[in-house]
Amino acid sequence: MSSKILELSNVRKEFTVKNETVTALDGVDLEVNEGDFISIVGESGCGKSTLLRLVMSLEQLTSGSIRLEGEEIKEPSEKIGVIFQEPRLFPWKSVEKNIDFVIPKSIDKEERKRRIAENISLVGLENFKKAVPSQLSGGMQQRVGIVRALATKPDLLLLDEPFGALDAFTKMTLQSEIHKIWEEQKSTMILVTHDIDEAIFLSTHVVIMSPHPGKIKEIFPIKLKHPRERSSYEFLECRKHIMSSLLDKDDSTVEYVI
Repeated sequence: MSSKILELSNVRKEFTVKNETVTALDGVDLEVNEGDFISIVGESGCGKSTLLRLVMSLEQLTSGSIRLEGEEIKEPSEKIGVIFQEPRLFPWKSVEKNIDFVIPKSIDKEERKRRIAENISLVGLENFKKAVPSQLSGGMQQRVGIVRALATKPDLLLLDEPFGALDAFTKMTLQSEIHKIWEEQKSTMILVTHDIDEAIFLSTHVVIMSPHPGKIKEIFPIKLKHPRERSSYEFLECRKHIMSSLLDKDDSTVEYVI
């Protein structure tokens, strides 16, 4: 039986805008078990990224609680890794030095070298380990960002629309690599995305949010076996269901494009 790694209880987040209180999230409850891959979808303004920022402790709760492995999160934790929308690499450091930077200083030299080599190999950049970011394509830079987050060996990995700025082919390639990493390392991941197909391709569960204020409308399990075929009937039925939930329509009224 999987153990619970993250628990959000009655989470509420308010912002003050021009002396008015705006509620971004209200009454959010979510449990994430070890090994889950959770994708959060919803229209802009539903609080998806705010939710991640709360888990990262980059924002403070108005009320409620967020617990990681039973302990309330009150400040940024080394147990949580983050992959952002852009790679955020040091432009003057090589691939291996960008990865080395995030590995805790307490790790000895040999173990550091092993981790760096392991992570570079994980995303197929062995021939580019001495290259600086300006010598890499956008997709290659994002691969470095991915493994840099993994190099700290986090218990939970958060992905904030990491493929949104990439072309379609590179995006699908990196989605496959993220899935491979998740499967091989038995990681626990939470992804925020606007891409419903991406959510279905990667996830064990899709969290569907409604806006104003942001609430969880539905948690939809994805029971498709891997490898998942994006044009299969079962895949398209999942897309149809999620779209109908987002649009608040009956499944039968939703059209989708193959």
